[in-house]
Amino acid sequence: MSNVGYVLPAGLHLLQCIRMSGKLLQQLRQWRNRQAKRRGVENYRVLPNRSLEEIAKQKPKTKDELLEIYGIADTKLDTYGDTLLEITAGDSTGSQNEDVPVPVSVYLTEINDQLTDQSGRVKGEIVEYDIRDNYLFFTIKDTDAEAAMQCFMWRREYDLS
Repeated sequence: MSNVGYVLPAGLHLLQCIRMSGKLLQQLRQWRNRQAKRRGVENYRVLPNRSLEEIAKQKPKTKDELLEIYGIADTKLDTYGDTLLEITAGDSTGSQNEDVPVPVSVYLTEINDQLTDQSGRVKGEIVEYDIRDNYLFFTIKDTDAEAAMQCFMWRREYDLS
């Protein structure tokens, strides 16, 4: 995927932002895994994935900003707040190397986060479909071009249409 045309307000390309927050997210997950192991608890008991993803996305600079993130309450803030702020402060945008690859899961998570609030309508021809237990997979294609998009739909939504 090319990062051309995905310019964000800060002047960074989408792919650069993915690499930056992807690296930060990896650091946060590694920190959480060490904490969980040290305390003898499941990873999510330290902080759930959603909290780590929000921290990587928002990069809070103060404890008040950290408190606004899902899963962070006074106890977690007291226990982990300073460390989390240190980790996010260490994520400097100038030190990122565009040639450093990120794991597929990090890349897809970041892309999905960026696209979650987007909506649109697509016109095309359904060229193949596969109905399984509770879901439907289909491919929609432009009638006058070679562009195609693989799609997913819950079976209950398909049955309602």
